[in-house]
Amino acid sequence: MGCFFIHKLGDLFGKGSDSVGIFVFAIICSVVFIFTIAVTIIKVPEDKEMEQQIGIKVNFKDIGRILFKNKELLAIMGVLLTFNLCMQTLNGSIIYYFKYAVNAEHLFSIFNSMILCEMVGLLFLPRFIKWVGRTKAFNTAIILIVTGLAVILIAGFIIPKVTIPVIIGAGLLRVGSGFMTGITTVSLADVIDYSEVKFGQRNESIITSTNTFLTKASQAIAALIVGMGLTILGYTPNESQTALTINGLRVMIIVAPVIFVFLAAFLYHKAFNLKGDFFKGCRANTLLQTSERT
Repeated sequence: MGCFFIHKLGDLFGKGSDSVGIFVFAIICSVVFIFTIAVTIIKVPEDKEMEQQIGIKVNFKDIGRILFKNKELLAIMGVLLTFNLCMQTLNGSIIYYFKYAVNAEHLFSIFNSMILCEMVGLLFLPRFIKWVGRTKAFNTAIILIVTGLAVILIAGFIIPKVTIPVIIGAGLLRVGSGFMTGITTVSLADVIDYSEVKFGQRNESIITSTNTFLTKASQAIAALIVGMGLTILGYTPNESQTALTINGLRVMIIVAPVIFVFLAAFLYHKAFNLKGDFFKGCRANTLLQTSERT
């Protein structure tokens, strides 16, 4: 739908130029963003009582203690970074795979449309965790992601222009990424509770901000990886690629994402301890501290 809208804007303002369509679309997004922010600032009243409350003051030196002396936070930060690198590297390179290795660029839009399966995964995750537990749900997410990548890669050799394998592979991949997104988000919330037990104060804003930072950092690193990979493979835009480049693209869409997702699994199982009995003990301590304050 987004591409269709951009094409229409290009036809309307740029005589069919998609570049003009993207530029106009960016201007529209910027105007809408500024307008909505202005409405929020002008129309949404501030809570004066909240401003007068005395909250926990965090000094700059405390940030280092909160972030780097909490092993569980460092572990989940590693999981978040490697998982985001997996998905961002894949999203940045898959278009080249469909366009040049498979010669079916239209499959890219089908692949992207399966993002809806990620929402399905998020909705189904709570029931699935109740059924099998969080650790097995995490392992299932890893299996789904790797299986989805393998289906897309194998289909590219056997039946490269057939839509069904792309739908199946992308669907498995997106359900797995939905599971991972939900599990890492919940685990980050658990780290907030653990941090309260460990340091005696809650620091939701600092801890949750690491998620946004790691997402942006992974986007930059993934762009560097994809760019360097294309350069090493001898990629030439809008031209027929050599056999080395085509095979390299096949490797790029599966090897780098699989390495990163396996690193995420390693960190989750070996470094992140807020699971099982240890997690139950931390939760009991948190509830005890909460009841004592009230």
